[in-house]
Amino acid sequence: MIINNKLIEIVIKFTGKLNFEITPETTIEGDLRLAEDDIVDFINEVIFEFNLNSENFESYKYFAPEGFDLFGIFKIINKIFKRTAPNKSSISITIGHLQNWITVGYWSESIK
Repeated sequence: MIINNKLIEIVIKFTGKLNFEITPETTIEGDLRLAEDDIVDFINEVIFEFNLNSENFESYKYFAPEGFDLFGIFKIINKIFKRTAPNKSSISITIGHLQNWITVGYWSESIK
């Protein structure tokens, strides 16, 4: 899969990483290390630049919310009271997902 040059430019803009190998398997959250607010801005930039249909893309399914949790207190409280966080998909969004979105014009978890 060939990655669109404009997509690579957007990755560099948001990460500042010039000497970083970007492959279809590069994950947005893990490999690029973008935080939630940055991820939202990054995805919005991709949608805008490529005029993508974002109707089926729900970011909360894929990315953990960013927030302040001093010493992990909220995680501990949630464990004690057996609360669970909102369901997050087991799928890590990759550059390949975004390239597929650009190619077909709509969001899909499967890469063709």
